[in-house]
Amino acid sequence: MYGGDYDDTIAIMINGQYRNLKNVRDGVNTTYGAGRTDGWPLLVIPYIKSRGLFVDPGRADTHNIWSSPAHATVDAGYDKYGASYRNQNRFPFYGVNYLFDSPLLIPQSKMGDATPTDFMSGEAHTFTEADDPSGTIFYTESQRGFVPSSTTDVIGQLDTTRGFFGIDAPGLWEVLVSSTVPYVVFWDGSNCSGDWCGDMDPTTIGRQKNTNYVYIGYNEGANATFLDGHVKYLKDAALASGTDYLAATPQDGGSGAFGGGANIVDKVHYLWNLTNNYYGA
Repeated sequence: MYGGDYDDTIAIMINGQYRNLKNVRDGVNTTYGAGRTDGWPLLVIPYIKSRGLFVDPGRADTHNIWSSPAHATVDAGYDKYGASYRNQNRFPFYGVNYLFDSPLLIPQSKMGDATPTDFMSGEAHTFTEADDPSGTIFYTESQRGFVPSSTTDVIGQLDTTRGFFGIDAPGLWEVLVSSTVPYVVFWDGSNCSGDWCGDMDPTTIGRQKNTNYVYIGYNEGANATFLDGHVKYLKDAALASGTDYLAATPQDGGSGAFGGGANIVDKVHYLWNLTNNYYGA
């Protein structure tokens, strides 16, 4: 519906500088993390009406992020862990295929800055860019990465109580970090970060892939929605079709401590690219 109103353009992932934007209501940064910006969850609110659609009923809205409209810091009931602008932009239980639908872009003039991600912004893409809409993942169930020390959750564990707005596509780490393209990959400093790789804990559902932001919590799989609108349940290996994911290990491919993991080996069966030659991957 959103795309129909905007010339088949997919809702942009992030609008403007993610860290430095202010809350509209009070003009100051939120007290918890980054400033407010308009991400795809709030952009599509007029089309879905209910914030409850952002919640996975199997996990519930533990932090009350979606229990009410977003609050600015000056609003009554503001909770830095609850229904703030920051949290509603970041933590829907469904993440968009990040690298192919709206990657964060660092302007070339800022690539040499000490903190270049301070200047990243979204880049719009259209549904018509997909060579195979029925074979391209649009979004899937998501989870947050590792829990930081600023929350009351268990530190160092995957946070399945929140979703995450973007999903790292498998096999793209080497393509991006080995080239000069100014796109941002989500990375938290841990092994496999920014990509998909071998099991962290193969005996525990939900612990298999620690940095791809996909919630692989339902019998080792997740529901994926494709660009043509159909939904399919896929096990983790099927989600990573076209890559060497099952054999991939942390720091695979020469990236050292900065990530690594799966590499694309079969573009015909790969499910995450819009066009058949996206960055030549």
